[in-house]
Amino acid sequence: MLPPLGHSVGGRAPTTVIPGAEVLPSSWSPLSAGPELYGGIANLYNSSSQIWERVWGEHMHTGFYTGDKDPSIMTKEDHLDAQHEMMLQLFRLWDSVDLKLSESAASGGSIRVLDAGCGVGGSSRFLHRALSDIADSDGHRDLEIEVVGITLSQYQRDRATQLTAADDGIPSGSVTFQVANALDTKFPDEHFDCVWSLESGTVL
Repeated sequence: MLPPLGHSVGGRAPTTVIPGAEVLPSSWSPLSAGPELYGGIANLYNSSSQIWERVWGEHMHTGFYTGDKDPSIMTKEDHLDAQHEMMLQLFRLWDSVDLKLSESAASGGSIRVLDAGCGVGGSSRFLHRALSDIADSDGHRDLEIEVVGITLSQYQRDRATQLTAADDGIPSGSVTFQVANALDTKFPDEHFDCVWSLESGTVL
């Protein structure tokens, strides 16, 4: 006789059955959803990114708040600073970045970073500036730094390209953007030294 629903079996957590719920096969992957899912996501970003940019600025993600100031009375500039601080906090987790820059400079190579889910390119430009600042301070001013941002949205790709072209601090061609699915890129294995993904995992 089967135990009633919600009853613990052999010490395991009780099982909850949702009427009408579909159980996906173990072979299912997000890519199986195909154009219907990813086309819908792209259309959402195509139609809404202009609004988000007006509200959030070039960084379409939350900020890092230390708790020493009430967010309800913070200005837009305070929130933009918090977004920048969020990226700095995450960037500092790449504790081997100095070594990687030195090795690449010594071998005559370059540093490549993939920004998976780049929005309108704010994080891609941040990454280029952050890496350039470290390279300059370490005496590797001539090191080539390449950042590639990918997004499902054609609007975001075009807007990111436009904003980057207008940024005098970004050398032409060093930060580029493509419409691509982060789960199915055409880049070869180990092409990038770092993959950056900030608040884009929910749509992968």
